Amino acid sequence: RVVLFDISPMAIAWQQHLRQHWNGRFENLESVLNSFIAEHPACRPSYFHHLGIMGTAEWFMKDRFTADQVYEAWQHWLTLDVEYVCCNFLEDAAQDSLLEKLQSTPGFSYIWTSNLFSMDWMMFFYGQKWSHERNRRWMDRAAQSNRPMVVENLQSVNVYNN
Repeated sequence: RVVLFDISPMAIAWQQHLRQHWNGRFENLESVLNSFIAEHPACRPSYFHHLGIMGTAEWFMKDRFTADQVYEAWQHWLTLDVEYVCCNFLEDAAQDSLLEKLQSTPGFSYIWTSNLFSMDWMMFFYGQKWSHERNRRWMDRAAQSNRPMVVENLQSVNVYNN
């Protein structure tokens, strides 16, 4: 079971659209993006515009994945049960909500928060110390949940085997 969370309702909508319309092959990724933009004209995609969507995909895969590996992973992704949650995960209440969901989930959990605690805008407004403190607080909350899990982001990886 996957809980995909984001602060942006548009990001959630994009993930749902991508899951519904993309077949995992890069040949049709641009048309899937264009159909999403047509449905949501106020949307402004965030990728390396100077590379275009296909150039960004190639950059992402370079020296990491083959197109076939991405396709196989995408096919597996399509078999998973996904719950979409729009929330501000920087807030304690959103973190508590996720940790509560995990209490009823058997087995090991994996939580990936990507660049949540190191986004450029956050560094500009709050500074690196604030960002690291928020990340540390989140990791402490996860550790105190007494659930077996891996918690990872761009700043750290922690394994809790409670």
